[in-house]
Amino acid sequence: ELERDVYEQPTSDGHLEAMKEVLASWVFQKPDIKTILDIGCGHGESLEFGASYGKYVEGVTLDPDYSWIVANKPDIASRVHNANMHFLDFPDKQFDAIFIRHALEHSYMPLILLKNLHRMTKRFVYVIVPPHTVGVVGDNHYSILTIPMWERLFELAGFAISDRSERVEPVAEIRWQIEKKIL
Repeated sequence: ELERDVYEQPTSDGHLEAMKEVLASWVFQKPDIKTILDIGCGHGESLEFGASYGKYVEGVTLDPDYSWIVANKPDIASRVHNANMHFLDFPDKQFDAIFIRHALEHSYMPLILLKNLHRMTKRFVYVIVPPHTVGVVGDNHYSILTIPMWERLFELAGFAISDRSERVEPVAEIRWQIEKKIL
């Protein structure tokens, strides 16, 4: 039944600008980050943008976005997985970093998803969500949480916050760089 809530989400100019800015300033500037998983990759813009920085990016999305990529971007389609973000079975520590921008708020079980991201990353996860004050836009925003609530989930999933910022224009969002805790 939840699959009926999924809808195509083409990238707007504002979202594209914000995505490129955070990837360029936070993720791609780290030389030890070479492999990235983009969860909620939409039409695959991050895969193409990553290549311009010499980064290998794989994406996860669902239909209808996945079908759009297969039909319109066959050069990147082999690196995009048509999968539910909650049930990803990539090997442990496969990716140097995971990028999840404007997708975690679509989770109906964010703590379980975060624990799985912890398993799949070597070190970093970049979480970007709209502020809870934005409210619900679309049918599948199940987790619109306050900053302290998100941060508690990160801690419960085994992460420490190493950076946080907020952006208002062109898209309101809260950004975290979270790292696996050293035990």
